[in-house]
Amino acid sequence: MGWEWYESKFNHCQKNQLCGEFSPSYLYDNNAAQRIKDAFPQAKIIIQLRNPIDAIFSYYLHAKCTFTVEDTFEKFLDKNEYFKNIYKYDEQIRRYQELFSKDQLLYLQYEDIEDKPDQVFDSVCQFLGISSITPSCLHKRINSYGSYKHRWLRNLMAKTKDILDSNAYTQYLYKKCRIDHLGLKLVLWNRVHNIQKASLKPKVREHLQQYYAESNMQVQKLSGLKTEHWSV
Repeated sequence: MGWEWYESKFNHCQKNQLCGEFSPSYLYDNNAAQRIKDAFPQAKIIIQLRNPIDAIFSYYLHAKCTFTVEDTFEKFLDKNEYFKNIYKYDEQIRRYQELFSKDQLLYLQYEDIEDKPDQVFDSVCQFLGISSITPSCLHKRINSYGSYKHRWLRNLMAKTKDILDSNAYTQYLYKKCRIDHLGLKLVLWNRVHNIQKASLKPKVREHLQQYYAESNMQVQKLSGLKTEHWSV
């Protein structure tokens, strides 16, 4: 993969058409901001932030659903300081502010996108310098509760037989418990369903509120976003 591969992703775009793409890693990757600046010095950057506590808990639940993690959330936090630091957004914002001018940066909150999508989308259109429009999908909930975001999970639920040999947990269920493919699907669905219903323990949330408090205050100063509710 290289520059030609990246450019090929935009072959369908028309000449002079505004183009963009996104990845969460662009925010926390130490080199992403500089690489974007080198390749697209006039780029406009949209930074979407979510309450770091909700964000890291959501990541943990996703990892549980895909068998990437089996630990409790508390143990996961103890073992993964790196993931905790990913959601300290202030250092990441500073990297972009050092490289891009103020009018090249727009900050959005995940909660606002949920609560007032029309207003948020209008601000995006204004930021990009295009006429305000209302996409047909604006009020449609994507990856809603009960659906499987991860391709691996979707494949697993659709083709359990093809994936049995690639996963120790499913292999154990199939060979040791003697359940058929439909039974395996039900077991997996039950696992995902129970994980999706999980809630964060109050003491853990309180600990994380203290952990992210200083970073959240810096985020508010740097971006202008209101982050007080992240500590409630």
